[in-house]
Amino acid sequence: MLWDLLHDMRELQNEIDGLFEWPSMLPRLYYTTARSKYPAMNLRETEDNLFLDVNIPGLEMDKVQINIKDHILSINGQKPSPAGIEAKNYHRRERTTGSFIRAVELPMDVEIEKVTATYENGILTITLPKAESAKPKLIEVKVK
Repeated sequence: MLWDLLHDMRELQNEIDGLFEWPSMLPRLYYTTARSKYPAMNLRETEDNLFLDVNIPGLEMDKVQINIKDHILSINGQKPSPAGIEAKNYHRRERTTGSFIRAVELPMDVEIEKVTATYENGILTITLPKAESAKPKLIEVKVK
């Protein structure tokens, strides 16, 4: 147990030292803050849709809420603690439990009435159809 504590303290010291190194400061800041947020998510795009893929294994979907307002999509949920295990029984605890909220700004208008969500293998996929005004328009050039 003592060895892990010293190792963790060195890791923390290295992270703190790394924050003051330039030019590697920005990637480190992004890496450390991005890893600490739960749940992890990816926002991707096709010609017609945006897709938000959210890692939420072990959650019951009746405990998850999805809201969209003013180009902000938010996901609220509750990740339960394992039943029958007390905090004093842990030697290491890295898996998060409890309530969470994640929000992401949508890069364009979407058709809110047509948004759908599916859950498979621990991944929540939210399909956000782009509004017609957000889709690319092909402009024909007339030659004279």
